[in-house]
Amino acid sequence: MATGYAYIDMKSVLHVVSEEATAKKYGRGRVAEVDFEYGGGYPLVDGEPLIVYSDGREKNGRQIPQHILDLMDDL
Repeated sequence: MATGYAYIDMKSVLHVVSEEATAKKYGRGRVAEVDFEYGGGYPLVDGEPLIVYSDGREKNGRQIPQHILDLMDDL
């Protein structure tokens, strides 16, 4: 697991980055500290980026893990 900072950007997409300042700069609201795998600015599931919109959709129609849904509710 890796600590990161999650935020929702201006286009309503969830991102996770390693620097809190980056999350605050590009986020549209709250920033949450998280402890799960991420890379390329997105949470990873089975090593693949999960691109999640604030309305609960995933770009490629994949199932979103509960911990990501809970995070979205917090943001």
